[in-house]
Amino acid sequence: MQNCFVHGSPFSAPDGLAVQERINRVAEACREAGLLVVHASHVLRADGSNTGVLGEIAPIVKEGLINKGSRAAALHKGLILDPLDILLEKPRVGAFHGTDLELILRSRGIDTDRNQCYSDK
Repeated sequence: MQNCFVHGSPFSAPDGLAVQERINRVAEACREAGLLVVHASHVLRADGSNTGVLGEIAPIVKEGLINKGSRAAALHKGLILDPLDILLEKPRVGAFHGTDLELILRSRGIDTDRNQCYSDK
């Protein structure tokens, strides 16, 4: 729930704030169930050197929209974070590519989807 995806940019979800509220409720249910909550943000180097092909198909990204340190790339102030949550910066769409997510999960004994939290709230 980065600022640029919540509201105010060409990439914003039409119902970004409503989606964020649902994410907050699901994350809280997961925390109450003792499950790990990971927030993955699509963030590029401040100098844009790892923008790659995304900058070609989305020129606004090449201009620095989701570069580290930009307001647009920051997590939205309405996203509720807990000190035990993991904040993961990812350079590509997939959260495993170029990150240590696999190590984070394996170090906690998580290796299947049996540890996922689902909520109908």
